[in-house]
Amino acid sequence: MLVARRGSETRSTIFLRRLAIFVFTLCWNAGSPWAAAPPVAALRAQLDSAEEAADYAATAELSRRILEITPTDSAIWKKLAVTQLHLKDYDRCGETLDRWEKAVKPRPTIIDDLRGDLAFDLKNYTEAERHWLAFIASKPKRDEAVKTF
Repeated sequence: MLVARRGSETRSTIFLRRLAIFVFTLCWNAGSPWAAAPPVAALRAQLDSAEEAADYAATAELSRRILEITPTDSAIWKKLAVTQLHLKDYDRCGETLDRWEKAVKPRPTIIDDLRGDLAFDLKNYTEAERHWLAFIASKPKRDEAVKTF
């Protein structure tokens, strides 16, 4: 019985040591995830300021930075695409729409609307109509359709 008791004390001692190491490691590394959060929040605040000032170049750059950190944020993808349309940066806008389509699943239907806008700006009216009809056929959510039309 003495042997069993020593074994249980050893197990509890080992357990407590492991628990202490785990807690220490958790506390030590806890700064990493939280350290990443403020830059995203700061970038979003800067993005809002750039949008209010209608600084399209800054809006595009800040959107790209945010997407490096959060690549599945459709709202930021949309801001970047719309900003590139305002800047008449059509090549990058097309690339942005392609990357957005690959990054976010399920595929956002607003991409078809923006592709239609891009084709319209490039004076490719039949392509624009095709994309807009695809957007309408996808039966967008009421909020999405109201913002678009």
